[in-house]
Amino acid sequence: MEPIQIIMNNFDELYLKQALTTYKHDHIFSKDLQNMWWNKYADRRFQNTLYKKISIYLCNHNKNKFCDIGSANYNLLCKEFLDPSIEYTQVEPIYDNFNNDKPLKCFVKEIREKYPEYHKYFDIISEFGVLGFMGISFSWSDDEIQKHIENISFILKDDGIYILQISKGYFDNDRIINFVLKYFRQVSFFEYDRCVQVRIDSKSRPMMRKNDQHRFYFLRKI
Repeated sequence: MEPIQIIMNNFDELYLKQALTTYKHDHIFSKDLQNMWWNKYADRRFQNTLYKKISIYLCNHNKNKFCDIGSANYNLLCKEFLDPSIEYTQVEPIYDNFNNDKPLKCFVKEIREKYPEYHKYFDIISEFGVLGFMGISFSWSDDEIQKHIENISFILKDDGIYILQISKGYFDNDRIINFVLKYFRQVSFFEYDRCVQVRIDSKSRPMMRKNDQHRFYFLRKI
């Protein structure tokens, strides 16, 4: 565990370096590769379904403000999963060649200072593979995790929904969900009752163990 801790201590800095050398150039998936990504992995297939349900929910409730936390080249397709009436925002420290209506160019823990006008702005926030990602769960302090969650609450409307994905099993992320549940309560969303478990395909993601799971939590503010 110690070598990973050393590598991940400056995770934000490492992420920015990778983004600058990768996303800022021509490393953009073709449409075929993007479609393959969304069909290959079990969690991405479930996310694909979730984006469409998010779109239905917003339209049925006369709402249209949706925010994704984090972005990568495969996220170019996400806006296509949504109804055109939805205002789609992504929070990403390095923004280039992405497909959204509004980018917020910062880490979540910087939002309150850099974008105070987004206080209680979004109807739904989704966070897939950011707070529940290995680098964060190993490297962030309790104060950093708490500030991240507080800023999610800051930009979410009082009646908004927060959908959070956390990998369980290989990564010890209980500390993260324990922080989250200080600010949010679990709720149902369509047929999903509070939390959905998706088995990880260890063949396509060898760093995961056979019985590991992705857990998708559906949350509202306390």
